[in-house]
Amino acid sequence: MLVVGAIVLAAFAGPASAQALTPPPASDAPRPAAQPDAAAPPVAPVPQPVVAPLGSPVRNIVVEGTQRAEPSTVISYMLIHVGDPYNPAAADQSLKALFATGLFADVKMNWNGATLTVRVVENPIINQVVFEGNDALADRVQAQTGIPYLLI
Repeated sequence: MLVVGAIVLAAFAGPASAQALTPPPASDAPRPAAQPDAAAPPVAPVPQPVVAPLGSPVRNIVVEGTQRAEPSTVISYMLIHVGDPYNPAAADQSLKALFATGLFADVKMNWNGATLTVRVVENPIINQVVFEGNDALADRVQAQTGIPYLLI
C-alpha cells in the first residue's frame, strides 16, 4: 500500500499537477456564461433500439402430442396467438411459459410461415406402483397399464 501511494504521489508531484489541483480563488463577481466551442465535434444522437421485424401473421396453431391436456389449454399458456404477427421473441417466451407449467417434459415449436406447430411431451402422472404381497394383482396391473411396479 505504501509503495502504491508513493507512486501515485510521485505522478502528481509536478508543477502542472499542483496547479490543476489548486482551487480557483473565491470571487463574488458573476461568472461569464460558457460559450460553445466552435471546434467541438457535434454530439451524435443516441441510437434507438432496433425493433426486430415482425413476421407474417399466425394463421393457425397446431398442438401435437397431448394426451391428458387439451390443445386449448396448451394454447392458453402461450403468449402468441392466432392473428398475432409471428415474433421469435414471443415464441421463445411461449416456449418458456409452457415449460414453467411443469406439465411437459419436452416442448418444441416449428414455424412454417403461416402455421405454428407446437409439439409437447407430457410428464407422466404415475411412474411407479408398489404392491405388497399380491403378485397376481401386480402382474395384472402391469400387463394392463405398462407401468413398472415393485414388490416389497
